[in-house]
Amino acid sequence: MDRKIKTYETTVIINPTLEEHQIENIVKSVEEMITKSGGSVKSVERWGRKRLSYPINKRNNGYYAHMEFEADGSMIVDLERNFEYDENIMRYLTIRLDQKMIDAKEQQKLKPREPEEQDEIEDIKILEPDDDDEEPLSPDFKPEKP
Repeated sequence: MDRKIKTYETTVIINPTLEEHQIENIVKSVEEMITKSGGSVKSVERWGRKRLSYPINKRNNGYYAHMEFEADGSMIVDLERNFEYDENIMRYLTIRLDQKMIDAKEQQKLKPREPEEQDEIEDIKILEPDDDDEEPLSPDFKPEKP
């Protein structure tokens, strides 16, 4: 039976209280799991420590790592099972990329990044108060009713 290789992305949130070398070992172990089961890792991005939008296991921060890889679909079940057993992986998400998503990523890589345009701000003329102007209103001022 011929197995079809597909492209996947997985993002894991790792316990941020670990030291850098421990976090690096976890990322390397995920890469090894993928390659040992016949997959190939295309890219690994370490996004670093970030604040979570809601607490997970009483923690407000997490270390994010993102991987793109090619593998057989049956391997994903084993990969996610290992994520469940690893107490240092707080959350994970794995998605399969369809051809449209892959093409869009390639286009984004090829497209030169343009600097963001800043809105042109017209010169604002600041008017200084004239000495002839009325004095500023006191805090006790109450406008007359019509």
